[in-house]
Amino acid sequence: MKEPELESHHLDHMDDLDEKSFSPQTSLVLRWLILLLLGSSIFIFLQMKETRIDILKVGTPASKYIVAQIDFSFLDEEKNFLKRQEAVQAIGPIYKIDEKQLFDREIDLDRYLVFNPSWRASAQGYNFQDIYRTVDNVQRALFASRYTDLSTLAEIGHLPHNSFLKKFLFQFFMPPASLENDISIPSDIWDNLVNIAFAGEIYDKETLSFVVDYYKQKNWQLKEDVLLGQMLQKMVQDSIPNQYSHMQAGERIIDEGQVATTRNIAMLVAMKKKMRLYHNPWKSQIFLGTAILSAILCITWCIYLRYLHSDVLYSAKKMLLLVLILILTLGFYKGIEYFLLRNTSNILEHVRYPIIVPFAAVLLSSLVNVRIALFSCVSISIVLSLGSAMDRNGFFIANVLPAIICVMAMQGLHKRKQVLNVLAKAFFIALPIVLGLDLFKDQASMPELTYDAVATLGFMLLSAILVIGLMPVFEGLFRVMTDISLMEFMDPSNPLLKRLMIEAPGTYQHSIVVGNLSEAAAIAVGANGLFCRVSTQYHDIGKLIAPQYFTENQQAGVSMHQLLTPLESAQVIISHITEGVAMARKAGLPESFVEIIREHHGSSLVYYFYHKQIELMGGDGSLVDEKEFRYFGPKPRTKESAIIMIADSLEAASRCLDDFSEETVSNLVERIVSEKAEDGQFDECQLTFEELQVIKKTLIKTICAYGHSRIKYPLRRITKPVSL
Repeated sequence: MKEPELESHHLDHMDDLDEKSFSPQTSLVLRWLILLLLGSSIFIFLQMKETRIDILKVGTPASKYIVAQIDFSFLDEEKNFLKRQEAVQAIGPIYKIDEKQLFDREIDLDRYLVFNPSWRASAQGYNFQDIYRTVDNVQRALFASRYTDLSTLAEIGHLPHNSFLKKFLFQFFMPPASLENDISIPSDIWDNLVNIAFAGEIYDKETLSFVVDYYKQKNWQLKEDVLLGQMLQKMVQDSIPNQYSHMQAGERIIDEGQVATTRNIAMLVAMKKKMRLYHNPWKSQIFLGTAILSAILCITWCIYLRYLHSDVLYSAKKMLLLVLILILTLGFYKGIEYFLLRNTSNILEHVRYPIIVPFAAVLLSSLVNVRIALFSCVSISIVLSLGSAMDRNGFFIANVLPAIICVMAMQGLHKRKQVLNVLAKAFFIALPIVLGLDLFKDQASMPELTYDAVATLGFMLLSAILVIGLMPVFEGLFRVMTDISLMEFMDPSNPLLKRLMIEAPGTYQHSIVVGNLSEAAAIAVGANGLFCRVSTQYHDIGKLIAPQYFTENQQAGVSMHQLLTPLESAQVIISHITEGVAMARKAGLPESFVEIIREHHGSSLVYYFYHKQIELMGGDGSLVDEKEFRYFGPKPRTKESAIIMIADSLEAASRCLDDFSEETVSNLVERIVSEKAEDGQFDECQLTFEELQVIKKTLIKTICAYGHSRIKYPLRRITKPVSL
């Protein structure tokens, strides 16, 4: 016999009317697609495995030493700085001729040409147009001329040529240290100036010689071009390529207690990028390994369901519900991991064990059943550990044990707010586990213990919020009857139950007793007792159409059937099934309740009126069509439906017992079960002979407890008048 404390049958009462419309081939294809969806999700989750690198903040001491996990190169800003400083030091001062002096010398030359005609004697053939054109070229060349040392010229030569540099004529010339007096510029500078300024141009050599000689004879005021020097320094710095340093696996990146610098941070970032590239998800070996692991996990799930929960494996809708919860859990974890790894703060240092499997445990226990929930929690913890960037061993232990506690605590959960109690129990298990892991790894300090406690509490609260929000969504989409939703239908303020209490009180009392009987019997064989108790409150709502035609609602022994023929009476009795189905669907009751209404009489015979009809026919049963006196069915197709059928018949028949003893009740139960079995009413349900024996014993014990006798109290004699 099944252990009732570990059983839950929420999926047994999932509305599968839509699925019944599928052909076997279509259902098979859907189940394969759902299984493929699960395998693909696991594959993607494992392929998207993140690499965790401890995050450090500049200026804060490292809590532990960190070594390189792989060979890598990183951008070395310190080396960059030193290299650029060296390049800047190679840039010497840059000099230029004073611009005002250049303008003055041009004016002086113009005056000389106009007011000193003696130059014409030695300049036969000169004309003013050629002279002024040459003067303009020389002036532009002098404006663009810059004088510096050889090292600066070398650095300029290494710079990429651009339009800015082309504006200047750089030459090697170092003036005296003191620039107070005008100095003479050497002839080779002038020769080089002429070659540069007039390269590629057609000019008169004698005119050029005349103009240049005029300028050569002059002394010039040089001054430092500070702005150009700064710009050259910036250009030289920018031209220096980034400097990289190489780290080998095992080399120390930072020591424990050492203050983190930008160089340490650059090492960690570079190592993380290199590790991501090394773990290339499209690498053939990694791709194949992930595919094999995903397939093994899916096959394991299928084998488990095939041998222990075949009803789930062969139902596309039930499979989809299970798979969606598992995928949602993977996505939940991946979102948290993405946030933690991408966060620029040091929050990752304080959230080492994201505890999210209890979220799946509560949903699976509530919406599926506890056995599948236990297996799935262990399985999903393995998947999460394989694809986690956290400490795998610690992550697995910190998740799977609280999840198991959640599954156990979900028994008897009848209110949504009790989810908080379940996750509170998980918190008080998860907290010492996390603290124990800290102590075991010698990472325990008061701040770290506090962070772990707060993080664990935060994950439990987040799980509670998501579970409470998602559970009604899944219940609505998949029409799953959880214990919580069942308890909501027990509310006496439900319009149908209020009508039963007022318009058909006998039927209401009958339903309450049938519910208690069937609940006890269902629990005894591992079926869903709560479902039996709740659904039976609605199983006879069809009697509201004509309550006076049913014995339990008749007063003073007056029977409305005296006015009807046996066939008419039978039709009235049978009609409470069709009327009940219509009322249930109009009121939006779960389809599993509708099935109980349809099946609690199966296709059994309304024997009382059938027998009366035979008597009217002179005892000739061949003149009576038995089908007209049978319920339309279908026969019970679940354990719960069959148990309710037996309990319903037993409660009604027990009212006729004159001697309410264990022997008479036992005989009555045996007769009812035998008649139902001989009539084939149990042919389509899942009850075994062993379970039928347990059900009979439980019903006998329970109904005898309802009918026990009480002590008869003697009448109290009133000796004094009572004043009102």
